[in-house]
Amino acid sequence: MKKIFLFLCALLVAFVTFCSSGGAICSASAINSQNSIKLLRITNGESITLSYLFPVNSQCFENVDAISFEGFKYYLKSTVSILSDRYRENGEGVEGVTVTEPKYYTDYDAVGFIIKFDNAEAYQNYFNIEDDDSSVEPKTSGLFIKKTSYDIAFPFSVTTADSLITLLKNTVIMWGETFNKDISTIVSIYDHTTFVYQIVSSSKSLRSENLTESGGVYYNTFERTYAELEESTPITLYSLQINRAMWYLFALVGVVAMVIIVSLWHRLSTKRKSQNKNV
Repeated sequence: MKKIFLFLCALLVAFVTFCSSGGAICSASAINSQNSIKLLRITNGESITLSYLFPVNSQCFENVDAISFEGFKYYLKSTVSILSDRYRENGEGVEGVTVTEPKYYTDYDAVGFIIKFDNAEAYQNYFNIEDDDSSVEPKTSGLFIKKTSYDIAFPFSVTTADSLITLLKNTVIMWGETFNKDISTIVSIYDHTTFVYQIVSSSKSLRSENLTESGGVYYNTFERTYAELEESTPITLYSLQINRAMWYLFALVGVVAMVIIVSLWHRLSTKRKSQNKNV
């Protein structure tokens, strides 16, 4: 469990590093769902997948012809490819790591790419995680059910957000100049972009206050606005574990107490019978 949290911390550092180098809203629903930059961490058996997704906001292109709209998606793919290329270069020489080319994901209405790790060892090697890394200090509480909590930074900082929003806006500007389109409405929607971090797993071992389940898959989802990023509030993740030692001790104490009670009852019962015979 400790390694899982160390993986998350390495991911946060790597994501911030690559991002720091380097007028109306179309619809109300866009702010809450489609218009978000997403980072998904998916665990499936031994493999780990990181998905980076950048919003297309198709609802803003309803009055744009199909050819121009496809042109925008092409421009966004080109922009995102700059980021995916950096990850690909970082993974050169590391076995078990694959970085996909950017593509459009209909389910998310976003352009993104995926980093696939065959196993935990590939993940550790890619992010240079040491087995004895203790950068995340756990907090333990509970007597019979032990709760181990970890506070980690949200993977999007204000600096990261500024870099990504600027990147998206510049993409729209270049597209508008090429296709001679009015981009004011499209550009303005990025001022309302939210930031989503989601941890997906078939196991319920990793939990948060935002844990949901669907079809046997568990989702820890965190979404923040730009204003909330300025507060720099950490994410709290935790695991629950039965404290068997305490339960064994409790059972032993219970057995001893029962033996004492039965013994006292037996002695009192015998004493009463003896007194009755003497009457």
